[in-house]
Amino acid sequence: MRYFNRSDNPNLIAGLFMLVLLAVLAPSVLPDLAGNVIDEGVRCAWLPEGEDRAVRQSLLARAVSTRLEAPFDIDVVTNNFPQPDRTLVVTITLTNRTLAPVPFLMAPNNLVIDPGGGDSGLGVSFNSSNVAIPQTGGSYPESRIHILGPRQRCVLRVQYAFNQLQGILQGTGADTVVAFYRNGSRGATTPTLDGQQTYQDQGLWTGLIVSDPYTIPISATP
Repeated sequence: MRYFNRSDNPNLIAGLFMLVLLAVLAPSVLPDLAGNVIDEGVRCAWLPEGEDRAVRQSLLARAVSTRLEAPFDIDVVTNNFPQPDRTLVVTITLTNRTLAPVPFLMAPNNLVIDPGGGDSGLGVSFNSSNVAIPQTGGSYPESRIHILGPRQRCVLRVQYAFNQLQGILQGTGADTVVAFYRNGSRGATTPTLDGQQTYQDQGLWTGLIVSDPYTIPISATP
C-alpha cells in the first residue's frame, strides 16, 4: 500500500498521465480501432505502398500475378438506405487468397467512380454488374500500388450523401450494389536513378473480379 500512497512515485505519475492522455484521444482513436476489429482488416489506403518496383518485387507474388485466376476475393455490404439527413455507407472488403504479398491498385481518389470508364482499382456499381476491364497501359504511380499480405484483407469504406443517390437508387428495398476490382495493365517500370531495372513491369495482376450483388436494405420504420 505504501507504493500507491507515495505521491512522488514516478511510475504513478506516468500512469496518471497516460490515463489522461487516453481520455483525450479515445473519442477520435477508438472508432477507427473498433472499425478495424469489426471489419477484420486494415484500411486499404494504409497498406504499404509498392516502392521501387523496378528492383523490389516478390518472386512468389510475380508468379501469382501471371495466373488467369484472380488472387483476390471481394465483398460488399451497406447500411440501410439513408434518410435525407444520413449517409449510405458502402464497405468493400478485398481479401488476398494466396500466400504471396500481392500488389493491387487504388484509384486516384481511392474509388473508381465510373464502371464504364478507364480507371483501374476498386469500385462500386449500383443496380448493375456490367463492369468492363479498362484497356490501359503505361506505368502507374507507385503511390497507387499497395501490398496486400498473404491471406490478409483490407477495407475501403465510402459514404454517399442522400442527395448523391437521387436518380441512382429508388430506396424501395430492391436496389443492389456490387463491388469490383479491375486492372488492365501489369504496369511498366523505369530504371532507378542509378540505372538499375530488374523487372520490366510492376507485377500487377490484370483482370476483373466482381462481388455478389448486395441488396441495400431499408429501415423497418420510416
